[in-house]
Amino acid sequence: MYAFIQARMGSTRLPGKMALKLPDGKTLLEAVISRLEQHDITPVLLTTTEESDNELVKIAEQINLRIFRGDESNVLNRFTAAAAYFEVPENDFVLRICADNPYLCHWIIDQTIYKTKVIPEADYISYAHDNKPGIKHHTGIFIEAVKISALKSVAVSNNLWYNEHVTIGVYENPTISIFIWLKSQWNGIQISYPFALPSTMLKIGRFAKTPTTVCTNSIFLNNANCY
Repeated sequence: MYAFIQARMGSTRLPGKMALKLPDGKTLLEAVISRLEQHDITPVLLTTTEESDNELVKIAEQINLRIFRGDESNVLNRFTAAAAYFEVPENDFVLRICADNPYLCHWIIDQTIYKTKVIPEADYISYAHDNKPGIKHHTGIFIEAVKISALKSVAVSNNLWYNEHVTIGVYENPTISIFIWLKSQWNGIQISYPFALPSTMLKIGRFAKTPTTVCTNSIFLNNANCY
């Protein structure tokens, strides 16, 4: 399974953040890769064709990371174009990884991949909390699994919001796609926040490994059919 890592150097809130180094000397991108490489997936950097991202490409080349460069503002197109380039079948899942999340949870990665195998009819799989998908909590530990066919269905609308945020068009339109929430519980913990602002404080937390609840075809967990 491919893991598509969206990243760029042109962040408006913290320019060049992907080349910033953590206390262990790794860049932000390298930290993300070091966690992903512990799983049976193929990571790919999805960055832009902008000159500012040449430095990011050099970092990726130094660690032998596969690279795809595409549109800066239409991130959804970057994903579908990368899928075509790497010949990913439309009915296959890819993982969506936000590269400013250096503390991805290994357990969540494993469980998400596992659920793509046991619920193959789904188009989108993600953990959720408080009626929102994990990615919207900005905690820095979540990933998403989405089928290429679902992304292509959303891309047809050419909605600017969907183009920028990739998967929102999938889970906001249950009539288009079947999607699955994997519901788990927080355990009174501190959370690791992704890099966004220079003043960001990272808090390395842990995620409670409670039994998974699967909720289908509802944006809101309290209205979903869970089993």
